[in-house]
Amino acid sequence: MRVRIRAVKRVAGVRWHSVAIVGAGPSGFYLATRLLEKNPEVTVDMYEKLPVPFGLARFGVAPDHEDVKNCNERFQGAAETHSSRFRFIGNTEVGADISLKQLKDNYNSLVLSYGSSEDNRLNIPGEDLKGVISARSFIMWYNGYPDLEPPAGIEQLMKATNVAIIGAGNVALDVARMLLCDHEHHLKNTDVSSEALELLKKLKVKDVNVFARRGLFNSAFTTSELRPMMKLPGVQFRELEEDMILHELQRRDSLSRKDKRLLDVIMKGSDVEKARVSWALNYYRLPKEFLGDEHHHIKGMIFEVSKPAGDSENKKVVSTGITRAYNTQTAFRSIGYKTIPLPGMKENGIEFQPGKPCVPNKLGRVLNAKGTVIPGLYTAGWAASGPTGTIATTMMTSFSVAEEILEDLSHERHKKPGYEAVKPLLKNTQVSWEDWDTLKAYEEKEGRKKNKPREKVTSTRQMLEIMKLN
Repeated sequence: MRVRIRAVKRVAGVRWHSVAIVGAGPSGFYLATRLLEKNPEVTVDMYEKLPVPFGLARFGVAPDHEDVKNCNERFQGAAETHSSRFRFIGNTEVGADISLKQLKDNYNSLVLSYGSSEDNRLNIPGEDLKGVISARSFIMWYNGYPDLEPPAGIEQLMKATNVAIIGAGNVALDVARMLLCDHEHHLKNTDVSSEALELLKKLKVKDVNVFARRGLFNSAFTTSELRPMMKLPGVQFRELEEDMILHELQRRDSLSRKDKRLLDVIMKGSDVEKARVSWALNYYRLPKEFLGDEHHHIKGMIFEVSKPAGDSENKKVVSTGITRAYNTQTAFRSIGYKTIPLPGMKENGIEFQPGKPCVPNKLGRVLNAKGTVIPGLYTAGWAASGPTGTIATTMMTSFSVAEEILEDLSHERHKKPGYEAVKPLLKNTQVSWEDWDTLKAYEEKEGRKKNKPREKVTSTRQMLEIMKLN
């Protein structure tokens, strides 16, 4: 294969502070933007395992939330504005195509912002039954993640009328909305994968139950995410059962403005004259078991009813000993993601702590097993904090880490060679920013034919062919 790297012109006579960022998602781009804007003597090289940038903002944001993806335009603009000091090295996996040590040895600063790529599990009986689906895999699939087949359990979903979702975050509501909406009208002008849309239009889902182990005010979704669910045409929200909302109603007069807004949306519900499908939120339900049939397909779930553990903030719950059974032909696990170590981390002194699936750090500076800062190593985004917060939260924390890096670089006298030393070590076909621009123009051209913002290419091989790298 032919290797083509975008030529980045360095200004003669200037010795640059070189920064490498692993991961081209929102945290990596926000951090890169801040570094490039604040210090004209910094160069940033961004290593991404996929042939395309933007990570979660491209493959994790729901297709009907195009406004949330506006950050991609900002990232695109920053890459173009600072083109003499920014380089994108896509289709390059750290740990396979280049080692962590090789990057660390050749850059003044190395930032780990590669996100969270595995699901948390419930670890209850029946979790591996057919029809128990990863919400993360489902979302990545309908968002056109390269070379990703429909998630395991999709055959069961295509037959299901009743669906359960375990978890009460924005991802859970995204899944519920994708199951319940009128797909033809709601999604046809979005960048949802065309292959996924054809399958989604064939769904038979009539009812969705979202389950949470704690109370309403511990929901990880936002009020702004909930409101559109209440306005979906033909979708009826069923009122909460009394035991799921009683504690919250008793505290109504002392609630914060944020909690009052959320409660008001819940109590108002949806106003649908003729519902074709329905959904419900089920609070204080601890998942205990998935029930299967003789073919190892899920047929139901057992929950323990929980209650607040006596504290006014309602953050902890205890079991009441009462169990409830629910029928369901498909269940989505949506209880968060976790970061996994990159190959070579342990050899470079980085060890994940038990029960903390993220890169150990203090204010973004990576720590070794003894809790000591490893000079020149940083982390940002979900790799640093775990999968919490919104893209706006990611922006602020990434800016903070960038300030720490700039502070450290102000005392750095030795300037490492960066990409020029790494280039001969790379083992793969790299994708440059110019190559990405070629693919971006192609996707947007194909999208215009269907009145969509873009028609995502979902095959790595086809991407490279369009970029003329194959």
